[in-house]
Amino acid sequence: MVPRPLVTPVSPAGKPGSFSVVLDPFYPGDVPRVPPLRTVDLPADGVLIQVSAGAFWETVQLVYEPLGEASLPAPLKGVTLLRAFRLGVFKADGKSPAEAPGRAVRLQLSLSEGEVAAAGRKEWLVAFRYNPGRQQWEPLVTSVSADANTLELRLLEFGAVALVADPPPVALGGVGGGGG
Repeated sequence: MVPRPLVTPVSPAGKPGSFSVVLDPFYPGDVPRVPPLRTVDLPADGVLIQVSAGAFWETVQLVYEPLGEASLPAPLKGVTLLRAFRLGVFKADGKSPAEAPGRAVRLQLSLSEGEVAAAGRKEWLVAFRYNPGRQQWEPLVTSVSADANTLELRLLEFGAVALVADPPPVALGGVGGGGG
């Protein structure tokens, strides 16, 4: 644990809905736990961020920042952007940690009626994370809860995340006849 006076604060870009929080490490223990590991829940603008015990082994600062389409690191092509945000994790000295977390950070996105309507079906909602090393958007494994109207994903690497509507192309079979 790093004493608070020694933490160099990382402030989000001042956009509405942005925040940063200092997280001290908390350990899962030696034996697997039932029920599951303790978590710290951070609600953020329709996103529930859950950090499990053992995710970080040092004091870190977690920064959440909503992003507009103009703030994305690269455009998303062929899909409809519904929502985007940046999740960053920094050491107490204000620099990004070199290591990935020991456990994935879980994100649960509450889906609005407009987001579901834009996709057509909840199954057509897809989340992407921008990979700065490859300079491209990469799809994330997600699960959708129809009952809770949420989309869940897990992150081991941080940065820009986008929720998009990606319905399949419309098949035009049987239209226009094929002569004879």
